[in-house]
Amino acid sequence: MASMFKRIWSNLIDSWTAGPSIHLQQRFQVGSASFFLPFGWQPLKNSQEILTACSADGTQRATISVVHFESEVTFDCFKALCEKRLKIEKQELAEGHVESDPPDAGGDTYSQLFSGRDNQNGRVFLGYLSLKAPRVDHGLRRGGWRESHRT
Repeated sequence: MASMFKRIWSNLIDSWTAGPSIHLQQRFQVGSASFFLPFGWQPLKNSQEILTACSADGTQRATISVVHFESEVTFDCFKALCEKRLKIEKQELAEGHVESDPPDAGGDTYSQLFSGRDNQNGRVFLGYLSLKAPRVDHGLRRGGWRESHRT
């Protein structure tokens, strides 16, 4: 699980640099962020609000999405959102587990990392929910991503 997260994190870091590294391809815009897909990955759904992509062999999938809120979201509201997401992940499992770090309010971003495995169908997943805390000069920005694959 840790190596999968390191690969995802590496790809995200590469997408924030000035230019793509050699193993990344086409750039995609989701909300105010730009991302490069790893070589061989193909977009399945692409809009200003969501990017869903699949690996060349079809065993991995990643989704990056933006959620807009009508009013300011407090850390307590973010924690409630995280609880709902984890509850849904657990309901989707046929037989398996979900583990999560507690929601964090470090710096100007709220975040939570979770992962799990469905033993019945081999699905392994990793999710990261993040919410940019409100800033007077930029308004509210939200985002999150999820990757899953079958083993």
